Amino acid sequence: MLHNGRHTMCAYLDHQQITGSDGRNRLLTSLREKAYGMENSDPKILETIPDPFDGAQFVDRLIDEKDIPLVMFERHWCSFCQSARQLFHSINAPYLSIDLDDDRLRSGGQAAEIRAALTQRTGSTTVPQIFVAGRFLGGATETIAAYRSGKLQTLLAEHGIETSEIEAETEAFKSPRPFPF
Repeated sequence: MLHNGRHTMCAYLDHQQITGSDGRNRLLTSLREKAYGMENSDPKILETIPDPFDGAQFVDRLIDEKDIPLVMFERHWCSFCQSARQLFHSINAPYLSIDLDDDRLRSGGQAAEIRAALTQRTGSTTVPQIFVAGRFLGGATETIAAYRSGKLQTLLAEHGIETSEIEAETEAFKSPRPFPF
């Protein structure tokens, strides 16, 4: 997983986890250039958020990313988000996860702008919000249902992502449950 202070991003490309500073820097540089249209800039995407920040533009550019078509906006502590991550890991699907609780996004108000942009785009206020090649798939429940029906595998295959079969579903994504509060 990519760690940047708190658990900020987790990325899998070509069915392999990106680790180490070189992999992290290459991924973040690529995402920054594509998300902000900047070249040769600081690779730490969340440490160098432009001012003024446009949440809708940030969301649009990340979910339309062709190299990483599976994108999840999440909160790291959320059990539904954990279920979706477990599914993606189980089927070896490369994905990008943006943690909306990251201090750098919250302290500057960007997390709120991203949430507002997601709500406007999807009509949903909950997390996770999962996209495949710019198309809103839903939250964890819808994503797991799409996996069970074969729809998720089809969508990913249409965008060049081959997934693995799961021999037995793990308890983590059989029935996601929210925290009891």
